[in-house]
Amino acid sequence: MIEPDIAAYRTCYHASELKRCVLIEEQSNLSIATTRPGKSTAHRTLLANRAAIKSHIAQQPDFLTSLVPVSLEDPLACPEIIQRMTEASCKAGVGPMAAVAGAIADVVGKSLLGNNDEVIVENGGDIFCKVAKKRIVGIYAQNSSLSNRLGVVVRPEHGIQGICTSAGNSGGSLSFGKADACCVIAESAALADAVATATGNLVKTASGIETGLEFAMSVSGVHGAVILASDRIGAQGDIEIQEL
Repeated sequence: MIEPDIAAYRTCYHASELKRCVLIEEQSNLSIATTRPGKSTAHRTLLANRAAIKSHIAQQPDFLTSLVPVSLEDPLACPEIIQRMTEASCKAGVGPMAAVAGAIADVVGKSLLGNNDEVIVENGGDIFCKVAKKRIVGIYAQNSSLSNRLGVVVRPEHGIQGICTSAGNSGGSLSFGKADACCVIAESAALADAVATATGNLVKTASGIETGLEFAMSVSGVHGAVILASDRIGAQGDIEIQEL
């Protein structure tokens, strides 16, 4: 079953010229849009990387439970997705699982780049994208009157980007904040995911928007951030926002 939040924002999808599929494996819930069909490749990549994460957790249990960065004994011997999650979590100052949804979007998206001019992989609201035309990624914030009224503009010249949103008031991820939405745009979805989580943890009220934005923009690899809280909005960085 697709969670209510996911079902709500996926009804706003408007890219009918792309080939779209949905993949669900346990906690992973991917909506994939590509120039050419690529479901089988995406599915193989998803299964392989989920297995890699489970295997690593069996060897290092705190990788699953830690709320702060963890170190790897031999980083170069670890699978790419473990390296991605660890690096992103270290930059953001959160546990590695804060980057898991974005990291999975990254590796699945990367696996599809060879055969497609355009790849968009959304995993529970965390997005890997490389677009061939201007696209707008809407910001969903369940409890805000601004939900699905604003979007982040993505253009081909941006190259590969990660766009991830964390919320203290909705969604299934752990958050210690109260923001309706903390949306981060970064060089990868893993990094955007981790930083969105860390940023969301800082925003307890609307007065914390500025603090959240300053933190997000202090992380190397972050391009921009948008925070919605109590019907107030703040944005910073190389970011273009458009009404939907």
